[in-house]
Amino acid sequence: ANFSRGLSMLTAQYDNKKKSSVVKDNMRAAAMDGRWVTTPPLGFKTKKVDTNSHLSNGKRKTYSVLIEDHTDNISDSVRTLLERYSQGDITVRGLTDIAQSMGVKGKKGKIISYNTVRSILSNAAYCGYVCTKLTDYTMRKGKFDGLISRDMYERNQRLLSQQGRHNKDSEVVHYNSKNFIKNDNYPLKGVVRCQICGTPLRGNAPTSGSGTPSPRYSCNTKGHGSLVIDEVHNLFVELLETITPEAETLALFKTIVK
Repeated sequence: ANFSRGLSMLTAQYDNKKKSSVVKDNMRAAAMDGRWVTTPPLGFKTKKVDTNSHLSNGKRKTYSVLIEDHTDNISDSVRTLLERYSQGDITVRGLTDIAQSMGVKGKKGKIISYNTVRSILSNAAYCGYVCTKLTDYTMRKGKFDGLISRDMYERNQRLLSQQGRHNKDSEVVHYNSKNFIKNDNYPLKGVVRCQICGTPLRGNAPTSGSGTPSPRYSCNTKGHGSLVIDEVHNLFVELLETITPEAETLALFKTIVK
């Protein structure tokens, strides 16, 4: 009896894994085809499109596309923010202040945050493309219209990268009303780069479940992940220990620091 029960459990587990794999494969195929399969970004909502075909169970086959969400003029507000940032004379912090003065709210109805504004700026959906983990972070032309052109999106990415390295506004990372000084806590900010897209990593400090800040380096692009700063710093030290300067370089260094 125990053997039969165990065999049944293993079979059920295998079936669940197989179903999960099929679902993931289908989601990936849909995303690669330019369809949106996750929660719509702020300013969008989903609409079902009939494919004029049927599933094996007889139900009509549909897929979801993104369309503008005009509730409280949110799509127009997001478009305005994206266009304003592209002018190149404002920081993400400054843009957040504008968004908050406009009364723009996030998904949960709370006033929009700095991190949400930065996420909006880096999300390719706003220029009509799908670029997520499901597409291996490659740009796939979406089966929906964006709020801005791809040229404007690319310009905003360049501005984000430039400001991350040079703008005074990025010297202090604002997160949940806590400030973390870049030079003290993130000495490798702008030096280490994202292993996926090559963009210089920024410093931030999300809080854990207990409310404790967790300083880390992360990429501007959503989904590219992050690394705890201690891990990065230890790896950097290990790298430095493998480097042996040439005699000429060492002699020059000693001359400079005398």
